[in-house]
This record gives sequence, structure tokens and C-alpha cells, in this order.
Amino acid sequence: MNEAVKAKWLAALRSGKYEQGTEHLNKDGKFCCLGVLCDIYSQENGVGWNEYSGLSGVKGMHGIYGVLPTPVQDYAGLVKGNPNVSVNKQVRGLASFNDAGSTFEELADLIETQL
Repeated sequence: MNEAVKAKWLAALRSGKYEQGTEHLNKDGKFCCLGVLCDIYSQENGVGWNEYSGLSGVKGMHGIYGVLPTPVQDYAGLVKGNPNVSVNKQVRGLASFNDAGSTFEELADLIETQL
């Protein structure tokens, strides 16, 4: 993973600026951990969020609403839209841990040590 992008992502997750949500990158102003990375990408590259026509309040980027779009993966130096991490020998995508109740602080710790 790109270390400069990683540092920005970790800082954003730990900042308290983002309210945590689940199941979507961005819904009603709440972000999953992957949505926070998308928001950083958005701010740095002038790419806006787009509304999902099928679900009220859901926003995505590059037509993707639940995982990292390819341009965000490329920006961050990641090879998957939902990077895998391991907790207690369970390997799953970050979004799964986010949606299961892991806090942004806990997710930041996983990203810091495993990506």
C-alpha cells in the first residue's frame, strides 16, 4: 500500500471527523472505513460522489457503492476493492469487520499493521 495514502487514511479514521456507517461507502453522511479512503481520494483528485438511484441517501464513486472503485485502489496501491485483514485467524475484507461492529480505531490498527 502507498505509505503516504495509508498515513492519511489512518489519520482520517482516527480523527473523529467521520461518522461510521455500514454496508455502503457513504450513506446519509455516514462512512464505512473504505468510504473514508474514497473521501480522501475525492478531495485530492476532485472526483465527486454520485447518488445511487436505487437507494435513498446512498452515495458511491465511479459507479461503485460498497467496495473501493478501481481508481481508488490504484491511488492507494491496493489490489482489491475490499482488502483482506486477519483477526483471530479469521481472514475477511475490511468492510466485513466494519459492518460487524469494529470501530474506526480498531480498523485503523488493522490497516496500520497489515496493509
